[in-house]
Amino acid sequence: MKSINLWIACLCLLLVNSNCKEDDEEPAPSDSGINFGSHDFGSMTDEEGNTYKTIVIGSATWMAENLKVTKLNDGTELPAVPAAQFISRTAPAYYDGSAEFIAIYGRHYNAAASIKACPAGWHLPSSKEWDDLAAAVGGMTVAGGKIKEIGIQHWVKPNEAAENSFGFTGLPAGSIHVGALRDRGSDGYWWANDQITFYYASASLAQMRTKSTATPDNGLSIRCVKD
Repeated sequence: MKSINLWIACLCLLLVNSNCKEDDEEPAPSDSGINFGSHDFGSMTDEEGNTYKTIVIGSATWMAENLKVTKLNDGTELPAVPAAQFISRTAPAYYDGSAEFIAIYGRHYNAAASIKACPAGWHLPSSKEWDDLAAAVGGMTVAGGKIKEIGIQHWVKPNEAAENSFGFTGLPAGSIHVGALRDRGSDGYWWANDQITFYYASASLAQMRTKSTATPDNGLSIRCVKD
């Protein structure tokens, strides 16, 4: 009888621990709707019929969603290529993601595509424009939190200091790097207009950071700024 009771007690303890572990696990990044929050959004529609929310931050009007176009602004068709082919590609291209992924996170573009991807009347932001955005929301030390979508539906825990207090609604689309889609859920990366500089926000940081280490085979998200 003692052995049976001991077995039952162990089984109960195992079930309790199992349930606790499940509650503590980080959710998988979701492909369901974006939480834009309550802001005074405008809108714009590109030449392919994709409509985006827009938001004024500081003195600039930014897209509040990642770009989705499949053509350059001169009408040139962009090829969709798998992540593995980014390694050897220097001609313009975008990552061949699923429709569900693109609906939320937009597309990833390589460096050659980035400079001509924004629709007419819009442009790829310069480093100064990214710096001005950061300054408008409180500076680089807090800008990551200020621009991130709130919650953990798309960002993994802890989504540090996420407020989306200015409507930018940054999402963790990750990047194409070394032939694979990486960091989805934990990082959002956006091109600047020199094809080597990018700005990024991370789930574990309040800061927005920048590096000038991008290579032609990287695939990053794009936010356009109104001319």
